[in-house]
Amino acid sequence: MDLKNNKPGVEILLMAYNVILAGVWVMRAGQESVTPFMVFLHVGLAYLLLEMPRVGSDTRPPLKILGRIYPYIMWTLAWSEIGWLYNLTLPLVHDGSIKAMDLAFLGFHLNEVLSSFLSWTWLRNIMGLSYLSYYLLVLGPPVALALGKRERDLEYHTFGLISTYLVCFLIYLALPVLGPRDLAHASGEVAQGVGGLFGPVINAFFEAGDSLGTAFPSSHCAGSVAAALLVRRHFSRTTGLIASVWAGFIVVSTIYTNNHYAIDAVAGVATAVVTQKLVALYMSRPAVGKVAVTLDVARRGLNLSDRNRSRSKGELS
Repeated sequence: MDLKNNKPGVEILLMAYNVILAGVWVMRAGQESVTPFMVFLHVGLAYLLLEMPRVGSDTRPPLKILGRIYPYIMWTLAWSEIGWLYNLTLPLVHDGSIKAMDLAFLGFHLNEVLSSFLSWTWLRNIMGLSYLSYYLLVLGPPVALALGKRERDLEYHTFGLISTYLVCFLIYLALPVLGPRDLAHASGEVAQGVGGLFGPVINAFFEAGDSLGTAFPSSHCAGSVAAALLVRRHFSRTTGLIASVWAGFIVVSTIYTNNHYAIDAVAGVATAVVTQKLVALYMSRPAVGKVAVTLDVARRGLNLSDRNRSRSKGELS
């Protein structure tokens, strides 16, 4: 089976991620009773993605809708699984190294400066709203593309988003980092910067579904910047500019709310930019099947031209 021609990039990527996660469960939670089930689940999902017909190619509405949304369902489950795996194995966190890198980067911790010296209520409200609006920036454009029946753009957009998050997830598995907010909670301290009108909402989100060990790089920054870059590609210039400014507010808000060090945000932005460059290269690759057809048509055209040229010579003679 030629995966490049028969499978969109997101299916290949999710298949590879499930194979890697099966190995992670063997290594990180090998003695747990749930390990065999999780290994079987990930191997089974990888096999399903490999062998099943291209997801979403079915024209029946239920299956077509499933083909559009299943990558986002798997993204959500993968995020939750990282937190579950962390709580199960309690790996060594690397906050000391990241904090040292952050200090070397600027000479001070920007998250502490912003939350301490710029503590106006109106600014806390703007930063809190920006932090929460991340979900709208990430999920809004795919919904708009789906409603507009722009299937090819939706496939590209989904691949770009999911690839960015999976890169972050793999880094989290190899380099767990709590971040300033969760590190303060683990030490029994109160995290600064989470306040204002939206502070309780942010805290509720973290209590309901936060996954520990996922601070470096910031997936908030990576996801919002990736979304902005994809919006610039698939929507108007004005919409792309709005998305870029929006993403900028979200990046600053992750530091201001004390959820991330500045180095986390920088790493998240870099992850998004590099990943989208690779996605663009993958999506612009020549399809082997199309090249073969083109060459065949060209060859036949040359033969036809030769035949016509001979026929023309015969008629002239």
